[in-house]
Order: sequence, then C-alpha cells, then structure tokens
Amino acid sequence: MNADPHQSAAQNREPMLVSKPQFSAKPVPVSYPRLARKKGLEGKTLIEVWLDREGKQVKQKVISSSGHSILDQRALNTIKQWQFSRRIEQGQAIAHRVQIPINFKLQ
Repeated sequence: MNADPHQSAAQNREPMLVSKPQFSAKPVPVSYPRLARKKGLEGKTLIEVWLDREGKQVKQKVISSSGHSILDQRALNTIKQWQFSRRIEQGQAIAHRVQIPINFKLQ
C-alpha cells in the first residue's frame, strides 16, 4: 500500500465553508415524503456538502437532524442530485463546503 500521508492529510482537512452555494443547474426541489406528510412529521434538516475544485460533490452528511430519519434521508438523497458550480477565490478554483437547511413544514 503506497499511501501518501500528505495527500491523506489534505483530504481530511475541512475545506472553506461558504455561506451561499452556487449552482450549475437549478436544484431539484426537495419533496415531502408521503408517509411523513400522512404522519404529520415536521422538522429542519441541515446538510453539509463538500465540493471539489470542479464543484463536484465528494461528501454529504447530516449536520443537524430533523428528528425524523425519513425527512433526513429525503433531504440527503435529493441534495445528492444537485449540481454545484466551481468556487473561484483569488483567481483559483478551490474545494469548499456548504451547509444547506431543508425545512419540512406542513401547511
């Protein structure tokens, strides 16, 4: 196994957190799961997405749960389909991360 310790350390470092995501295509809306609607489940899920220099997703995780796994999974699965843009800082494309809140509220 020829693992480069410098490369591993770089991959484990958290990229810069960006407050507003940029998209290369309009994001698919997160739909309310039918079962969750029927049961009256509500909540807010906070998802963190890590993006490489090209804006491709490399990692997604639930930072804060809605309290209902069905809502968290729907948010996570939908966000995995989203296409983000590259982030340019000082003329360089950079890896970065964004946090995306998804509110599930019945009306």
